[in-house]
Order: sequence, then C-alpha cells, then structure tokens
Amino acid sequence: MSGGEKVLLVDAMLGKLTRFLRILGYNTLYVRDESDNEILDKLAKTPDAILITGDKDLFITACKRGFNACYIDSNMEIAMQLRKLREMGIIEVKFNAERTRCPICNEKLVLKAIEGSKILWVCRKCNKEYWIGKHWKNISKTLQVAKNE
Repeated sequence: MSGGEKVLLVDAMLGKLTRFLRILGYNTLYVRDESDNEILDKLAKTPDAILITGDKDLFITACKRGFNACYIDSNMEIAMQLRKLREMGIIEVKFNAERTRCPICNEKLVLKAIEGSKILWVCRKCNKEYWIGKHWKNISKTLQVAKNE
C-alpha cells in the first residue's frame, strides 16, 4: 500500500459486514446500486482500494484486472466474515473509540461526551448519536468470535 488510507469497497451482498467494518474504523464504501462495471471503475479511481465482494464473478474479473479483491461468502456468519478478513491481513478486529465511523454513512464519529460510564459519539454528517448500550453485548461477542483462531 502507498501511504494513503485503506479504502474498502463492499458490495450489496455484504451490507451487515459494511456496518461492522465502519464500527471498527475502516473507511468502507458500500456500493449497493452500482453495476459491476461501475464498481470496477470506482476501484480504478480509488487509490489503495480493496474490493470485498460476495459475487464470485465480480471477484474473478477484479483479480484479472489487477485489483486487490477478496471474496466473502455472503451466507457466512458475520463473525466468520470478519475472521476471514483478519486472517487475510485486510483488517484487525479491534475496536478503537477514536477511529470508529458511522455505520450508516461512513463519516468519522466525534466523541461528544463522557458522563460517568456513558460514552456518546455523534455523526456530524447524518446527526445520529451512538453509545455503548445493550446492543454492544452482541457486537462484542461477534468481535470476540472473529478474533479467536
């Protein structure tokens, strides 16, 4: 990779994976309405991009054209998808409160407040607020399974 930030282009077959990658802090573009040719054009124009796709044909075409690409079976559990990306060296499965991104729009989240044990992040783009609530138990469990060898 050159010195630029790694950009992950994730296709429509892997929407849940997209949200997890953003939570982990990865700049993740969700390409859900584009044709294969449009996705390949976007790859060509995005330095340091890696295509993550559930489409075998798109994966093969991207590889033949010299792009960095990874095939992920969309039927795999999310923890196994994350584990595969970790094993390939594409990601680290590690939550970093300072790097996390909005799971909806991909904007970097801003730490707004810490009150007692409550941490609150805000997305400046879509104005959503996030905190570690009951849902975090499921997220943490998924990340733990993804980390295990």
